Amino acid sequence: MKSLFFVLFCSITSVIFGQSTTVNALNYNSTTRDTLIEFPIGDHNQYKKIIMHYSMRCKDGLVSPGIAGQTNIGCGEWDYSCNTNIVDSTQVDSLKRVGPDHVISGFEGTLYEFTTQPIYTTVRQTIRDVEYNTSNLISIIDVGEGTQGDLYDIGLDGDVKTHLFLVNGADIQSQGVTAGEIGRMRWDVFGNSSQFDNLRISMRSTSADAVSATELFSGDWTEVYQNNIEIKGGVFLNFYQNFIWDGSSNILIQMNYESSSDSPVRFYGDLDSDKEVLTVNGSNDKYVTCGPSGNFISEEGIPDVSDEITVSFWSFGDHKLPVNTTIFEGVDDANRRQANVHLPWSNGQVYWDCGGNGGNYDRINMVVNPDDFKNKWTHWAFTKNVSTGIMNIYLNGELLVTGSEKSNPIDIKRFSLGSSSGSSPTYWQGSLDDFQVWNKEFSQEEIKSRMRSRVDASHPDYSNLMMYFDFDGDVSNGLVDKSSYNNNMTANGQLIQRDWRSHQLVKNISIGNKMPNFFLLKGNYQYDVVETQVDNLIENLPSRVDRYVLEGTDRVLDETFYYYTAGEQPIFDEDYNQIGTEVIAGEDFIFIQDMNYFSKSPLVYELMSFVTPYGINLDLGIEGKTWSFDVTEFGPILKGNKRIFMNRGGQWQEDMDIRFEFVEGTPVRDVVNITQLWPVTSSGYQDILNNNRFEPREVNINNDTKSTEMK
Repeated sequence: MKSLFFVLFCSITSVIFGQSTTVNALNYNSTTRDTLIEFPIGDHNQYKKIIMHYSMRCKDGLVSPGIAGQTNIGCGEWDYSCNTNIVDSTQVDSLKRVGPDHVISGFEGTLYEFTTQPIYTTVRQTIRDVEYNTSNLISIIDVGEGTQGDLYDIGLDGDVKTHLFLVNGADIQSQGVTAGEIGRMRWDVFGNSSQFDNLRISMRSTSADAVSATELFSGDWTEVYQNNIEIKGGVFLNFYQNFIWDGSSNILIQMNYESSSDSPVRFYGDLDSDKEVLTVNGSNDKYVTCGPSGNFISEEGIPDVSDEITVSFWSFGDHKLPVNTTIFEGVDDANRRQANVHLPWSNGQVYWDCGGNGGNYDRINMVVNPDDFKNKWTHWAFTKNVSTGIMNIYLNGELLVTGSEKSNPIDIKRFSLGSSSGSSPTYWQGSLDDFQVWNKEFSQEEIKSRMRSRVDASHPDYSNLMMYFDFDGDVSNGLVDKSSYNNNMTANGQLIQRDWRSHQLVKNISIGNKMPNFFLLKGNYQYDVVETQVDNLIENLPSRVDRYVLEGTDRVLDETFYYYTAGEQPIFDEDYNQIGTEVIAGEDFIFIQDMNYFSKSPLVYELMSFVTPYGINLDLGIEGKTWSFDVTEFGPILKGNKRIFMNRGGQWQEDMDIRFEFVEGTPVRDVVNITQLWPVTSSGYQDILNNNRFEPREVNINNDTKSTEMK
């Protein structure tokens, strides 16, 4: 840290002793390290001395033993910097900086190729038609034997669904069927015809005797059918690869589809409690893509979160990850971080920051496999309990990382979703759904059991739901909170709302006992597979381009544009495996150059830089220890209402008591003025040598000055 200032003096000779005035800044019971205090007003040279009494004790006078879990009950275990600062908002700190003349979200190079025309990501679907050369039917496996004709409707307009059926191996054996290849499926339907797009059928063997979400989202599936097809009457679905049944195992059958017909087709079916069907319903379900140039803002924050929190959501990260991203951030009245998730940062780590005091916040983080944050839907939950000091990160209901002794309280006065807070945010790059904030810490069991379900007023903890967005309604102007607290958010920048695809569905699960009739056909089949490629074009979001200019020594935002990034773009298959690239021609380039400027902020004087002691077995007594420092030269700023704060990490390691004593009398010399040369900050040696930081500055000295002092 470096802070140099000139103190200007005018010499006097007489000495007068008088009374003293004490100003209390903090005491051992203070719950803050950032407060406003009132110093005496008037001429500071009426005081012979100004003394800062700095007292410290271990928390509540206790002693921290070297025992895990007890190393912070008294003095904090480790030594930290702990600085005490005074803010004089009538003066300005200026710090020399170098910054780009263009800031482009999601771009870190110097030459940006762009186009003003929309760009699309190609997702290539493979349609497989099967042409039989020879076929030898051996066995027909009946799945369901119901006669109810109005029981099972599928293919309604707008249907986006996944169904999971279980075929009992013993039932297959009872029909005289032995092990072998299953190569076709027959549907006997009646009524209307219906168009099924992206119809996929996958199968696998299992020892499970019931359908469940666990069975659906685990195991090695064999996809046997994928096509777009109109279903009417009796229809054969010819598998492009046969499924090998081992002769005894149960069979799980997964069916995904999207329908675009006015009326459904109808199966005959069974109402049989022993033959359950799992359905994942994505009909009318939407999600939002909110990067790299769009976000949602709540200026009201989340006021009812303080001691416990759970934030959960589904996310699908962009293929460009890992880059620097922020999926949400909450700040307090002073714009200091209170809740934040990087998912991930450019180093591949996921960060969970929660609870702050004086600019410092609690954090846990971990390197995560890229497959868990990009190109597929995953569920994340982030929890904190201030009382226990425990913070957790859960991935798909499993504990990923935990941290202890994290007891800073939570105070969210402004909340950003899809980016960090502030005027130049770091954006999330990907898609989101079912974003929830609770003022309760949920257990792993609660998270895992509920993550695939919708939330409504019947939820047992509904009163703890502070914020809930399902993104199903119009989001162009903002988000309507589905909790009872009306924490709505305003939309900013470029956003896209999208429909779910059936093969990606992960939530909104129900289990019923309506089993449709269909048939599996076992036999010997010789066939050719004709593959047709169909390109689905997914619209990309543009990048936000901020252009800056100099006004005097200030770097100011001149104009904002939204451009699409040209150059190489990936081509994906439907499971988002990259299978190729294509080159998008650009219209123009932006060459990003550095500009020198000075950042400005209210002037901060560092009164004291202290290093807290190593705390294990340290006993400072119930009254603590006191150090007294002469701060008379700071007299010109120690007057009137001033903000005082402590920072640098050690401000909560111990209890603090800070008092200022103003001793009346004639000083040895009058302090004319105090001038800070450079802001309180730190920098690398090379930047200092190159005059990028702590560059030469001139100081004007008053003609009445008799002597100067530089510290």
